[in-house]
Amino acid sequence: MRSISLEDIVNELELISDDGLSFFQKLSGELIHISSYELKNLSKAKTNSSNEKFAENDYLKLPNKKEINEESLMLKFLLSNQNQNVREAITILQKNHKLNYWQLRNVILHYNIGNEWYKYKREAFQKIAIDWCKKNIESMPQSILQEIQISNNINCS
Repeated sequence: MRSISLEDIVNELELISDDGLSFFQKLSGELIHISSYELKNLSKAKTNSSNEKFAENDYLKLPNKKEINEESLMLKFLLSNQNQNVREAITILQKNHKLNYWQLRNVILHYNIGNEWYKYKREAFQKIAIDWCKKNIESMPQSILQEIQISNNINCS
């Protein structure tokens, strides 16, 4: 089994897009991304053949883009920002019903707080990865469980 780290899971979460899903392969310990097109072909192959190439029990699905909800993370970040002008900009967007990902991103760019946002986002993704590992603890390699316990003082074993 290949050794993966919590960092690998966080990196995979950051790459997740609307076009497909990411999985942890339990037998090999690898993280893989399968596009929507490939998922459709796998579904057809399963129904057309008794030789299943994609045994669902061998894979754990990572949180998808909708489950991560980066827009919500961005809103929490902006509302918790120390700069009163940032919070006022969000309040105005809320009143005008123009609160969406791109408007939030524009606020980050306008107030030049991109570095703070990426730090916040990375920490949020790390928490999502830890929660996912805890939920799937039976299938996690010991190396990841130890890493979670050491770096975050969380007792997972």
